[in-house]
Amino acid sequence: MPVEIETHSALDSVLLDNVPLPLHATFFPLGFPLEIATNSREVLSAARQSWGVFQASYPEAPVSLFLAVTEDEDERLPPRPKFRTNLHLMSIVSDARNQVICDFNNRCASGWVTRRVAADAGVLRLRFLEASAMTMLVTAHLAPLHSALVTRHGIGIALCGDSFAGKSTLACRRSSHYKYRYASSVRNSVSSLPTIICSNSCAASGNLPAS
Repeated sequence: MPVEIETHSALDSVLLDNVPLPLHATFFPLGFPLEIATNSREVLSAARQSWGVFQASYPEAPVSLFLAVTEDEDERLPPRPKFRTNLHLMSIVSDARNQVICDFNNRCASGWVTRRVAADAGVLRLRFLEASAMTMLVTAHLAPLHSALVTRHGIGIALCGDSFAGKSTLACRRSSHYKYRYASSVRNSVSSLPTIICSNSCAASGNLPAS
């Protein structure tokens, strides 16, 4: 007699190890190549919001992010993720259905989020896309600094110091009255751009290099 066999889609797999990721795009956060593979256009749209303005600037090997969106029926957003590291691995875990694992040795990350998370571009970008991609880029190519940044003649000047030391104030003041260009504040990354690093004493004294 015929035997009825119940079949499951790839998204029903317990391990979610065979979810097809047919959508591919390359972005250039801070000028470095990032390859994304996913099954959701919402993921690519969120990535475009984060990094669409950047152009390719550095001929480095790309980092890769594989992010699957699952058809979970839970309409609630997950809690803020917890970050844990061990050797070359880092986990970003909100709950059992929303998490990303980064492998710094292989410059890749793999994760899963629910449809509810994918539909919220702000949550998706902050907690999963940018958290994983930028961490991989930092470990591969960059050195993060807590600083304000101004530029002059193609040279970056990073004003480092404690919170409330006056970094942003000095950067804004110098960009208003001198030939400096205010670039950013709070958190910057040093790459191959020639950079002069100033410590607390610069912010306290209000002095920057004259040339």
